[in-house]
Amino acid sequence: MGSCADIGAAPALRRPVAAVASVRSSRLARLQSAAVLAAGGRVVALETDAFRRRPAQLYCPDGFHPSPEGYRVYLRLAGSAVAGAGEAWLRRSAVARRGSMPAVGAQEGAPREVAVPAKAPAPALIRLRTRTLRGAPRPSGAEREPV
Repeated sequence: MGSCADIGAAPALRRPVAAVASVRSSRLARLQSAAVLAAGGRVVALETDAFRRRPAQLYCPDGFHPSPEGYRVYLRLAGSAVAGAGEAWLRRSAVARRGSMPAVGAQEGAPREVAVPAKAPAPALIRLRTRTLRGAPRPSGAEREPV
């Protein structure tokens, strides 16, 4: 699983909003990592300084979404972890297949055991707390100010 990247690095965000976005995205990445590790998964940290150093190349013209080159940076970060997870799965599958083969001399046509990976428990729902002014109505999408 790729954890949340540093959203605050996006050049489209104004300074105060960018600082809050960095803190929130870092917290979300920690919570995601904890949930995935607890479920037995692997985590790839997608936080990198490359987006702060080269925003013109790594962001689309909107200044918020990654460009194709930005996605290549994420791919390079995640590629080795995905390959490692695939190799580990293949090794476990091969061991499971060897361990579940019928003994020599077993009856022809008898049912074979098939190794089935155990299903990992689903991670708990994670909710982030947000602050609102008491009594103030929350703005709808049309009433929100652009960031």
